Amino acid sequence: MSGKKVEREAVWKYFSVFNTGLSLAERIGTIFVFLFITASSTATGFLAKLDPVLKELGPVYWVGLSVCIAVLLALFYYLFRSAVYRQAQTEYYSRLTVPKNQVNPLDESFKDVIIYIEDLRLPTLQVHRGKHFKRCKFVGHGTIALMGGNIINNTLAGCGDLIAVPEGTLISGTVVFLECTIESCEFVNITILADQYTAKAFLDAGMPVKGLVNN
Repeated sequence: MSGKKVEREAVWKYFSVFNTGLSLAERIGTIFVFLFITASSTATGFLAKLDPVLKELGPVYWVGLSVCIAVLLALFYYLFRSAVYRQAQTEYYSRLTVPKNQVNPLDESFKDVIIYIEDLRLPTLQVHRGKHFKRCKFVGHGTIALMGGNIINNTLAGCGDLIAVPEGTLISGTVVFLECTIESCEFVNITILADQYTAKAFLDAGMPVKGLVNN
């Protein structure tokens, strides 16, 4: 099963959501907030030292005021991040509670539908060849195999590492997308397998991949 049609630039767009670790932007934001809190508390202590009244109270009060400001700013930041997290969690669960669509696994094209992986199972081999999926939401729990095709501008949520399978591996009981076009779709709680070529392209794009040969 060749994956030669996978385009590296398209794969870059595929991973707009990562599940492991913090993104670079989040790390930079955390560092910036830490520096801001440190600078603000330090400036507060310095200004307290210059104040004629507080100056007479001694360094214990200056330091105490700085610590109070740091704690308050850290608390505000924590509450803000908690609110953002709860909102994201609410949106995540709302996607999972949308009623199922009536999906015919024999269709050649799917657009703007929520697809539960179990609904794509076929009576014999679970292989979907050359089909087109656009703006769909694939919902697990389940496992799929991507074997070549065009994978463009998709997102992942709760999918973990991509697993590369050795060439020539017979995959049974798993929904396989063979040379399909998947664009602007979302994968939720799905384990993803891929052939070596496709998995290598994903790794080059920054996706965590396990099982690559000679890597």
